[in-house]
Amino acid sequence: MRLFRSFSDLNFLSKSNPAYPVILSLMPNIINTGNPINNDYFPSKDGYLVLIEKTDCFEPLLEIGIQYKLNEIPFEGITKIDGFFHAVYVPNNQFTLSFLVPDEPWIPENLRKYLEDHIDE
Repeated sequence: MRLFRSFSDLNFLSKSNPAYPVILSLMPNIINTGNPINNDYFPSKDGYLVLIEKTDCFEPLLEIGIQYKLNEIPFEGITKIDGFFHAVYVPNNQFTLSFLVPDEPWIPENLRKYLEDHIDE
């Protein structure tokens, strides 16, 4: 799992990684979730983007404070963007996590079905 809380976090991802342009396009929306009066953004209070990797599909996401496995998270919405599932989880009125899950053969079938069944059309 890779966490993206600022544009500088993209420096730790190869520009040739297929997720790079997708994350780059989503980051302005994530960072602009702060207070509209002074536009402050605090990842720990406002949220951030999580890139899911193969090893993240089987256990609860305790590293980011989530007791759920990916196929148990009550997502607000899921879309497909350039070969990725983009799933949004809003656990409270301020904090939002955006998940990018590569649509790859290594995705467990139960997770794929869960994501596909909840895609917003």
